[in-house]
Amino acid sequence: MKNTIGKGVVYSFGFAYGYSYCAKGIPHVPFSEKNNELYPVQLMKTNILEQILNARRIIQPPFHGKGIETAYFENAIIIVNHTPHPVNLDEFSDKPIHYQQDAGGSLLLPHMAAAIFTE
Repeated sequence: MKNTIGKGVVYSFGFAYGYSYCAKGIPHVPFSEKNNELYPVQLMKTNILEQILNARRIIQPPFHGKGIETAYFENAIIIVNHTPHPVNLDEFSDKPIHYQQDAGGSLLLPHMAAAIFTE
């Protein structure tokens, strides 16, 4: 379900999209699938979130993935690195980057966040 609120949009999927990656057992996974590490997102034939981002022409940066959380705003991108490894933000070297803890250069340290201002 898609609801427009002001200039934004809220999508309702019918389940906790982010939680589906970490829950051990999901009650609405079909019993025929044995509920063994099969979550709604993995059961989908296509990734609905990726489709929404592509339709809005929001391209995911090359460092997205497991343990990297990215939030897009009108004038900024917030990146949280939940991994034990640094993430290289060279792609944004032409934009102001505010690090939670600056390591110098364009490295986002492990378990830290950065705000990249796009305007």
